[in-house]
Amino acid sequence: MKKEQGSPVDDATTLRRRAENRLSRSTTADITHLTETEAAQLIHELKVHQIELEMQNEALQQAYADAESIAAQYTDLYDFSPTGYCSLDRKGMILKLNLSGAELLGIDRSHLLNRPFSLFVSTSDRGTFAAFLQKIFTSRVKESCEVTLSLKEHPLCYVHIEGVISGTGQECQLSVLDITQRQQVEQQRENAKRLNERVAELVIADEEKAKRVAELVIADEEKAKRVAELVIA
Repeated sequence: MKKEQGSPVDDATTLRRRAENRLSRSTTADITHLTETEAAQLIHELKVHQIELEMQNEALQQAYADAESIAAQYTDLYDFSPTGYCSLDRKGMILKLNLSGAELLGIDRSHLLNRPFSLFVSTSDRGTFAAFLQKIFTSRVKESCEVTLSLKEHPLCYVHIEGVISGTGQECQLSVLDITQRQQVEQQRENAKRLNERVAELVIADEEKAKRVAELVIADEEKAKRVAELVIA
């Protein structure tokens, strides 16, 4: 785990302590020869320098507070985004993920770290996901795939995943979007299309059948007419 960085106040205190230690080891300058005017000027310059240092310290503290605020905002945006985000290493192990990502996988986030993401991909789609992950680290461009997530072989949702390799080349960042509803709509449209095609086929078949029946009726009428003519003759 990385060591947390100190605040500007702590850094300033440490810097002052180091400066005092260095001063104690150095030879003190002889100021006894300074005139009263020169001494007053020196004191003025020291006070001005002290104020400058105080202003710099205040600016550092403000910059530190702003950085913490931005980091907190980024964390909120990351965690509460409706899109699932996660980071995987080259072996597909989960290094980091947001709350939406954990919700998609159906397990508390604390129990997902350092576990293979593929464990939550349906067995039938794991080959697709493995190929997708390999392409991310070899092509170094954005890749995508669509797979079904499952927990203990119970389907959870259908997702669209996009991934890109990180700057270090040792991790990849994934965005995981639940498209279950879209998939269901598309499936309903496909089913409706097939149904309409089947109905059309049946209608055509019925029309052909009706045409054939009509032809048979006409043929029977012609046959009956000839029989009648023979009887009269």
